[in-house]
Amino acid sequence: MEQPPPYNPAYQAQPFNPQRDDENLNLLAIFHYVLAGLESIGIFALLAHYMVLNTLMSNPEFMEEPSGAPIPPEIFMLIRGAYVLGGFMILAMVGINIAAGLCLKKRKNRTFILIVSGLNCLNMPMGTILGVFSFILLMKPHIADRFTSNSLSS
Repeated sequence: MEQPPPYNPAYQAQPFNPQRDDENLNLLAIFHYVLAGLESIGIFALLAHYMVLNTLMSNPEFMEEPSGAPIPPEIFMLIRGAYVLGGFMILAMVGINIAAGLCLKKRKNRTFILIVSGLNCLNMPMGTILGVFSFILLMKPHIADRFTSNSLSS
């Protein structure tokens, strides 16, 4: 029968350290800013994709149905609307991640940060990682006590 590994004190729970908590919250704020920057790069990718698709859609030979009839222009309006909607969604995510980073720096609006973290979980893979780590850190009771208000008006 195999012996259990020897006791290692490094695996003990670490004592409460407010300085380490401050460092972790500041790092979390920086990561929210970084994710906002990466998402803003997504605007340029969306714009490049739109330009390629628009070039293809403006080619009359490419945009004919097999029967030779042109494709209705309403289809193009729907596609352009989808690009505009996608652009606004990306800009909204950039804005709320910057706001969440600012709230983390000021130690305010914990509920707002948790909501943003939940939305970030939909943004795979970087947003998911940031969202999960935000939940882990912000759900600790001694971290929750550091936030002054849960209202957005503060």
